Amino acid sequence: MKVIHLMVTGEPGGIEMLTYTIARNSQNENIMWFLFRGGAVADQMKAAGIPVIISETPRYRWRNSMKDFIHYCRENQVDIVINHLDAPVACAHVLALKRALPHIKVFGYLHNDVRRKTVGLKNKLGYLPFIKAMHRCCDKVFAISEFVKAAGMDAYGLPAEKIAVIYNGVDIQQFSGTGNRENRQRMELIFVGRLIKDKGVHLLLDALAQLPQEILCHASVVGFGSEYERL
Repeated sequence: MKVIHLMVTGEPGGIEMLTYTIARNSQNENIMWFLFRGGAVADQMKAAGIPVIISETPRYRWRNSMKDFIHYCRENQVDIVINHLDAPVACAHVLALKRALPHIKVFGYLHNDVRRKTVGLKNKLGYLPFIKAMHRCCDKVFAISEFVKAAGMDAYGLPAEKIAVIYNGVDIQQFSGTGNRENRQRMELIFVGRLIKDKGVHLLLDALAQLPQEILCHASVVGFGSEYERL
């Protein structure tokens, strides 16, 4: 079975690493389609032998990319397309594909609280109707938690039966858990992820700064992004 994962970039991020893990463990043929550009994770995927396509779609001239996407799906007999993002360009690709090749199963994926997409006039009048139309045309929508499922129902008006909850997995065999916590003199915290404002790392740092001095706590922040310098 051929499965295309539709994403925006191949730079480090939770969604990109999730799809990388799926491709390494799945028995299906997983194809990574990045609409705008590649990146470190896309390079890792290529090195691992995972099919990667980077269409380098201009944000406001995406019709050629959409035609190429439909042509690829038709010629390569793709069975499933999973859209991991609500980006307007990704939504346009999904809607066009479903009209041209209705036999291909299309799945949406809710990775976070999407209710913020309903805030602001630009979202309400521009993006939101487009995103709702994309999810309506999907055969099924996946959510990473019950909370995210409820957010999708609230923001996009999706019926409960259309959303299936699939929790993100962790291979616990990678972690020995042999550390001795009893003799530690301070609490150790670590954040790993993309350094953007939505992640709230600034709130963690503000909270640590307000702790009494007698409380020993150390935080490590691993990642990069637009908030790197400010953090």
